[in-house]
Amino acid sequence: MANGEAISWVDGAGIVTATTIGAGILALPIALYSFGTLGATLILLSVGLLGLAAAFLLAEMLMRTDGVTHLPSLVDAYLGKPGLALIFAGTLVYIYGALTAYLIAGGALAESLSGGRVPSYVGTLAYFAIVTAIVHGGAGVVKGAEKASLVVLLVLSLLIIALALPHSGLVAGTAGVEDIPAAFGVVLFACFAHEVIPSVRNRMRKDVRGFIKALIVGAAIPVALYIAWTAVFIGAIPGPLLAAAGVAGQPATVPLGIVAGSLAILLGSMFAVFSTGSSYVGSSFGLVDVFTDLFGDIHRRLGKELALLFSVLPPLYVAVEAPHGFVKALEIAGIYGGGVAIGIVVPLAYLVARRKGRRKPEFSIPSPLGEILAVVLFGVTLAMLIYETYSLLSGM
Repeated sequence: MANGEAISWVDGAGIVTATTIGAGILALPIALYSFGTLGATLILLSVGLLGLAAAFLLAEMLMRTDGVTHLPSLVDAYLGKPGLALIFAGTLVYIYGALTAYLIAGGALAESLSGGRVPSYVGTLAYFAIVTAIVHGGAGVVKGAEKASLVVLLVLSLLIIALALPHSGLVAGTAGVEDIPAAFGVVLFACFAHEVIPSVRNRMRKDVRGFIKALIVGAAIPVALYIAWTAVFIGAIPGPLLAAAGVAGQPATVPLGIVAGSLAILLGSMFAVFSTGSSYVGSSFGLVDVFTDLFGDIHRRLGKELALLFSVLPPLYVAVEAPHGFVKALEIAGIYGGGVAIGIVVPLAYLVARRKGRRKPEFSIPSPLGEILAVVLFGVTLAMLIYETYSLLSGM
């Protein structure tokens, strides 16, 4: 993307929006239903603002750094090899968790649509074969599909919201503070698109004002959609049905069909297949690049086929072994993947860049607001990481 034509702020916002909106939306009502309409909205707004803060921190870091750069090299410039190792680890966990969740969702959809005649593991294997074949076909197979993908997802999501709205209403929350970290992980996963920000900056050249506008609009559209989607789903689908979908590893569009009828089943299934499929393809391409870069850093050559196998086989194994872990996979990917990469590494690198950046930035967050945002982002993420780790260890 770095060597292409210059783009407008509208195109930049579209890239950020398209990268953000994906299969994570399917888990939001399941992860947040116990918080009720208001609680779910507050969590989505809070994490969305944290994500925007991280985008601003990253934007200033980019403008304090000479040359065209991407997230791993940017972190390496300010945190060295330990930071580079952390960003690679976070990226691996994030994408592995995402791929696992998408394969689980594919199997659950096949089982649900077939009335149970197709076991979930068979659906997962068939789904895996189809989408992995697309990835193996290369970037040319999906070249230029970002805008079309975004339009399809937005149209389908708005149609589904319209179908569910007549059945919806306000719901009171029953969750406690101890339930926030798990929800935080899923929402953070759904809001994660920061890896594309350096590429957008590179393509927008010297249009700094447009770049910042693209970040704001690109973050606002997904959060607005997530709030409308989640609020309507929580209001339309009884809590026990959403809880059962979570236990079964199903996306939230499956129980919606029980409430809203056959058209909702059709549109929900189309949305789930399209969003998980496009997200799987994009994530797989990204992970192949990560492995290629990683082996390049240690001066080893990794062929395309081997890089693809490293990328897709571990998630397939986990998806077949844990066929009901759709929401849990996204939760772990969000906290240990996106949380580490964006909530831990970015604010640390930002604080170093404020002192050691080699050029005067065209955009900077006023001091001490920038430092406060970095500390808040780091502190909130670290607290969620600690609590999530404690919960996982306590449940073993």
